[in-house]
Amino acid sequence: CCCIIFRFMLRFGFLLAIFVLLIPVIDCDRDLNEATIVKDEYIVILPSFIPRESHEKYIEEVLGNHKDWKIIERHNEASEFPSDFVLLKIENPLSKTQILSSLKKSNKIKHIYPQKRYTRSPNAFIDHDIIVQDFASNTG
Repeated sequence: CCCIIFRFMLRFGFLLAIFVLLIPVIDCDRDLNEATIVKDEYIVILPSFIPRESHEKYIEEVLGNHKDWKIIERHNEASEFPSDFVLLKIENPLSKTQILSSLKKSNKIKHIYPQKRYTRSPNAFIDHDIIVQDFASNTG
């Protein structure tokens, strides 16, 4: 499919052929949409929508004397509205088990999920040998 498109494109001129040759090759056998867990960050789902200003106090009530955490602020327009989740970073890995246990035991917390970061790449493959052969046959 891609080869037919590139053959068609190559007929429109030398500059277009050079541009196509400069496009990087991406290995299609590899999964190009990857999710990785962000270390020590958790999405804490609350039972209802709570104003952003109250998130920290709400989590403090649940965690009590645990102090090795912070709320990561969101910087987008939606952050001005009440939310039913908080992004929590555990700052001291030694406290992680205790903090997560306290959150899971609380009836004020609905769910806890590890934060994930998604990386997406274009899923394209270019066979440079066919392009070069086709270009050579059209110019010769």
